[in-house]
Parts: sequence; structure tokens; C-alpha cells
Amino acid sequence: MKKTALFILFLCVTLLAAGAAYAGNVHHMVISTPVPATPTPAPSRGPIATPPPWVVTPSPAPSPTPDASVPVVVDRINHPSSWTSFRFDRNAELLTVCFPPIRDCDAALVMCGGETLLIDCASSEFAGAVVEMLDELSVTRIDTVVITHPHHDHYQGLPAVLEHVSVGRVLVSFPDDYNEHMPRIRAMCGEHGVPLERFGDGDALTVGGAVITVYDRSPEHLNCNNRSAQLLLRYGERSILFSADIEWAGMRALALSAEEGELRADILKYPHHGKAALHIYYAEAVRPLFSVVTNKARDWEGQRWLRDHHVPYVNTRVGGVILRTDGGAHWTADRLYDRLDPRGR
Repeated sequence: MKKTALFILFLCVTLLAAGAAYAGNVHHMVISTPVPATPTPAPSRGPIATPPPWVVTPSPAPSPTPDASVPVVVDRINHPSSWTSFRFDRNAELLTVCFPPIRDCDAALVMCGGETLLIDCASSEFAGAVVEMLDELSVTRIDTVVITHPHHDHYQGLPAVLEHVSVGRVLVSFPDDYNEHMPRIRAMCGEHGVPLERFGDGDALTVGGAVITVYDRSPEHLNCNNRSAQLLLRYGERSILFSADIEWAGMRALALSAEEGELRADILKYPHHGKAALHIYYAEAVRPLFSVVTNKARDWEGQRWLRDHHVPYVNTRVGGVILRTDGGAHWTADRLYDRLDPRGR
């Protein structure tokens, strides 16, 4: 009996201990949060293959062009240390416009595609400057000479030009009996066997790939200066307006007759050597970014107008002016006798 009782007691103790252990394990399982296992990285498969040609991938955004900050008119006359490395493409066909070192008169040589056109011939006092410019640029023939109006400061240099180079024709927009100067112009042409022809409003003159549109819309009762032909040259995206000696009445008449944007020009050959301000209608129609004044530095109303309206300008008297463009985004403006290479290389 005694052995049986001890065995039963031992069995009860063993069962109680086993139950306590089981309960502890259950309690641990209920309150514990299992920690997730860290995934094993997939084995490397090497570099990603280039997409096949039929898969279109977006191109990266283009980087800014080197000349993004370059102005339309690269003015190396007023800013000689700026944009010194700017060059046009070597294969570009350039338009070149040259003003000799003159004052109180007009003359401008236009060259493009092997063709030449001279707008006015200066006064007798500065005829030598025109001839010297032709020599420096190795010009031996001028296809067309345009006389914008018959005043001495625009045509008296014609005999020197006719004697010095071959000229294809001379154009005028006034009749022979308009004033005392017209018979003289005809006699000069006759003496050298050069045809004198009429041109007028709406005519188009070409110089290589450049096109010059003629504006001659002033009423006949206005004076000679106001009736001087306006020549708007366009080459690609670029433009320049040669305004001769037009005054307020002519400016107003032309601006009122033009369509919106029709007279817009990058560069303005300032009217009448800078003597007067631009008429507000004319200024609004042209909106020049740059101007060439055929004069020396003077505190005249025109030059004050340019300064007041923040339009950069240059005078022709010291060193002349040479303008170049490829018809794209820019012009360059240099002193003629600083950069005589017409290609601008």
C-alpha cells in the first residue's frame, strides 16, 4: 500500500509539471509577434540590355545653345570687348552692308551672293570715302546704284563712283523735271553710258538672296526729303530699313499706310543724319533694335531720341560701319576699318 501511494503521488507531480510547461508555451505563442525573415536578394543578372530599335525612348532635353544670350545685333562697336569670339558658320552665305566714314550725307554698299547694290553716293565732300571703301573691299563692279532722292548729299558722289568702277544701272524715283538736280544726274549717267531707270512704290530689288522692298507712298505735295524712297531689306529672318532723309510728314504718311508689322526692322538707318526725332507712328511701326546714324557724334534731336528710347546706335564718321548677317538669329556690327573681311571669318 505504501509503495502504491508513493507511486500515485509521483505520477500526480509529473502530470502537474507537464501541464504547467504546456501552459507557459501557449502563453508565449499568444503574446509574441513573430519577426519576419529578411528576404534573400535575388542573384545579379548583369547590366540591362540596350532597348531594341523599335522601342522609342524619350530624348534628353537639349542643352542651351552657346549663343542663347547673344543679342540680335552683336554690337562690337559700343562693346568692343564683348562677343569677340562670335562667328557665323563657315559655309553660310552672308549679307554685308557697309557704310563709309561719312557725315551729313548717305552712302551704303550692300553685298550678297556675289551681287552689289549702292544706296546713294554721298556728297562731293565725301565721294573719296565711298571710293576708298570700294577699293578696300575689292569691289570693281556695282550692279545697281539707287538714288533715294535728288539732293546733293545723296548723289554728288556719283561721278566718282562711275569713274572708278563698272556700274550696271542707276535708279531714281523722281521725274526728270522734278528739280535742278535731276538733269544733272541724267547727264552724269549719259556721260558714262550707264542706263538711268525709274523705280517706285512696291518694286522689289534683289541682291543675291536679299530682297529690298521699295516704299514711295508720300503725297506729291510733300517736300523732296519726305518723298525720298524708303528701302526695306530682308534677308532670311533679318531686316534693315534705309530711311534716307524722310521727315515727320513722310514718316506719318508711310506708317499710316502700312499693315501691322509691315515696316518692322531690326536695324534702322536713321533718317536725315539724326537731325530730328522719329514720329511716334513711324517709331512704333519700325521698332528698331539698333540704328546707324550717318554723321559724327552730335547732340542732335535724333541721337537724343535714340538714347531716351534706349536704342543702341553708332555714328559712321569715325571708321565707318560694317554689318553682317547670315539671315538667321543675329547681325554683327563692327567698325569698317577694324574688320574689312566681308565674310566675317
